[in-house]
Amino acid sequence: MTDPPADENTNSNGLSEIDRKRQLKLQKLADLQRERIAAKQQSDEPNKANSQQNDAFLLQYSALKHQLSVLLDPQTKTTTVGIWSTQCNELLQQLRTHCNTHAYALNAHDLRLYQQEVQQLGERFTTLEQQLAPKRKFGFKDRGAAAAKPTEAANSAAPAASAPTVSSASSTHQPDAVSNDIEVRQQHNKFIYLSPTCTTNKDISLSHLTHCTILITGVPTQLRVDHLTDCNLLVGPIAGSVHLEYAVNCNITLCSRQIRLHDSLSSSSTITIARS
Repeated sequence: MTDPPADENTNSNGLSEIDRKRQLKLQKLADLQRERIAAKQQSDEPNKANSQQNDAFLLQYSALKHQLSVLLDPQTKTTTVGIWSTQCNELLQQLRTHCNTHAYALNAHDLRLYQQEVQQLGERFTTLEQQLAPKRKFGFKDRGAAAAKPTEAANSAAPAASAPTVSSASSTHQPDAVSNDIEVRQQHNKFIYLSPTCTTNKDISLSHLTHCTILITGVPTQLRVDHLTDCNLLVGPIAGSVHLEYAVNCNITLCSRQIRLHDSLSSSSTITIARS
């Protein structure tokens, strides 16, 4: 017996032409779906990595911010103002560095918010540091006739242009000058210039300055510096000694016979010691 002839619309697998076309269409749809899934997974990988980086940044940022907030709490008991100030400066610097290091992984809006928070913490620290600073007047030992107070006639004859100036883009400030001493304190973002006329044979005290540039010319007798943050200090020759403490992120250039440096952090110094 012979097999019946195959239908013209049926292939060798027993499928009709309609079924074969339907099967090819389903196969194409399945392939397209697999391609879409693969493309989505590939595009999600950078987003997943970026999300992990953001989580790591936020974890470290929150920890540093919490430590600094605890130190800035007025109820927190501190050992000494110097140690407390150093710890706060270190945490502020770590927060700034942390934000700058991860800036590429953050969007502009979030980065700006984090930087504003760090700036506000810095302002709170500066305000609290000024409140905790001891209200003491700095004085040097009497050096006899050479350090005697100027007479009233000499004071009246002194030109007004010889007074030390502290200037910024918007204002000019006259620092306190008591007797034979010059004192400049609690200034922010200023250029401070002390001329030879007002510094020679004088004792100079600089304290609680932030983001300032200080230029001292002439030959002062002694110099005392404390609590400088992000400052540039350039001083000519000092006849006596220099006492410097609590300098943070400063650039210091000076010349003296004797220098005492205490409790400073992240500062660079160029120092010349004069021979006797």
